[in-house]
Amino acid sequence: MREFSVINLPSYLDRELNKKCIDLLKFGNESELKQKHEGFSFVKTFSLEFLGKIALKKHLGLEFKNDVLNAEIHFDRSIVHNNRKYDLVFFDFDKIPKINPDCINDSIFIMRNNNQKFYICGKSDKNTIKDNLSIDALNFSIYNERYSGFIGFNQLEKVNES
Repeated sequence: MREFSVINLPSYLDRELNKKCIDLLKFGNESELKQKHEGFSFVKTFSLEFLGKIALKKHLGLEFKNDVLNAEIHFDRSIVHNNRKYDLVFFDFDKIPKINPDCINDSIFIMRNNNQKFYICGKSDKNTIKDNLSIDALNFSIYNERYSGFIGFNQLEKVNES
């Protein structure tokens, strides 16, 4: 992990995103949002991905000031960097990134420690990703069906600022 770039986000982004999730899902307030399983589950995943993309944009020196205000449920989970399009692979600190072997593209891997601290693990081309997948790396469940775990962190290239 020492090789990964650490990005710290201000805590207000997490608070603002929670408010935005209430609006997006049409709940009355934050406690109602978190009491409902679907609301809690959505916020957990959405914050990982949305704040993870903001962390990458911050790392790259790109503007993200109005991203939370303009957030939509179906946002683009990719980015163009140095004229090359990358899918963004998000995962939590205690998990292994899940990849669908049928849908592999050049990717950037982003790990969440918490909603204020993210690690930009690196980027990889699709062939390197394919060569570093392991079905055994994931615990088998219906949720992980059709997925493999990415285990090639030592093969990732740094994502440098623009």
